[in-house]
Amino acid sequence: MAAGGDGSYHEVVNGMLARPDKLKLPIAMLPNGSGNDTCSSIGVKTLDDALNYIVNAEVIALDTVKCLIDYDHENLIPEHKILTNYRHMLINATLAVPAKIANEAQKYKKCCGKNCYAVATL
Repeated sequence: MAAGGDGSYHEVVNGMLARPDKLKLPIAMLPNGSGNDTCSSIGVKTLDDALNYIVNAEVIALDTVKCLIDYDHENLIPEHKILTNYRHMLINATLAVPAKIANEAQKYKKCCGKNCYAVATL
């Protein structure tokens, strides 16, 4: 189980998918972030929703987008660089302006919650 927001799930999924034994395990997501877009996208809007899925042992498959950074093929990435040069994205892939907006939004999270991204965009 991972309690947090989109960044927490991103790290947990990437850690699990980087396992040397390639074993894929179910991950329970407990929405506790400011945006919770990942949870919302799979119908987990509240902590009670998450707990119901866990208690009922309901599992869904969730696709990721694999991104290689500075390498042309994943087999070329040295073992010690797997977590920095090979990432799986759960909800979006952005570069440049969207990444800057996400970074800027951090200072508005306390006052604006999920709307911090709209405020940072303005």
